[in-house]
Amino acid sequence: MAWLMVHVMWGEDLWGDAMFYTDAYVRVLFLGQERQTSEITNDNNPIWFKDLVFGPVMLPAKPKMEIEVWDNDPWYDDLLGRCTVDLKFGSSGTLTCSLDHGHLKFSYTLECWPNLGGNNCHEYVP
Repeated sequence: MAWLMVHVMWGEDLWGDAMFYTDAYVRVLFLGQERQTSEITNDNNPIWFKDLVFGPVMLPAKPKMEIEVWDNDPWYDDLLGRCTVDLKFGSSGTLTCSLDHGHLKFSYTLECWPNLGGNNCHEYVP
């Protein structure tokens, strides 16, 4: 068993519509679960500093997560870009997700539950 915390920091130079500022939010998908930030309206450089927590989860052999940045619109939302991240244990430091227009800064921490270890957090550690 493990838990994952994704720290969504900020977006820079986002662009969704030609005539309006971006109404951005971030979705993180991990092992069939989804977490989402709040929407920040009228801002092409939104700042979230939001922690999205997943857990407890059973890890596959090669855990991955997907991060998507969206622009909220009245009729349908626009996907500004997505990244797939191969996860490693520990803290990642600041990472960049390059989008079609702009980029997103984020970090993550992936840790085993107490008394669990090994490659996929399936082994008992006294």
